[in-house]
Amino acid sequence: MIDDPADVDFLMKQIEAALPLEAVLTDRFIKMFKEESPNVKWPEKCKIISLFYMGDEGGIMCALAIEGVEKEGIVTSLTHLHFYKNMPLATEIAFYQKRRTRHLKKEQAYDLRLFTREAGAA
Repeated sequence: MIDDPADVDFLMKQIEAALPLEAVLTDRFIKMFKEESPNVKWPEKCKIISLFYMGDEGGIMCALAIEGVEKEGIVTSLTHLHFYKNMPLATEIAFYQKRRTRHLKKEQAYDLRLFTREAGAA
């Protein structure tokens, strides 16, 4: 299990109570969307306007409102956003992001070992 359901539920309730919540778009996020929409000038910040949970596979997902961007339905994982330390819930979100990323890396390493072992047996 990647996410602790009780921790996720608690964090989501905290974030939902603070909506709309300001976040910073990461370079990785901007690069991905620039490839799709090269004529759009992506700002640094956005607002999280709603949340939903996609289980261990997707984690906490955020629907975003981005000023100056007409595109609708922009959704990304909470782990693909950044929060300055003075932003509300920054510490709690950073804890979730680090924990989730660490657990994903462990699971990927386990899957790779399993795959390598199975491939060697074939």
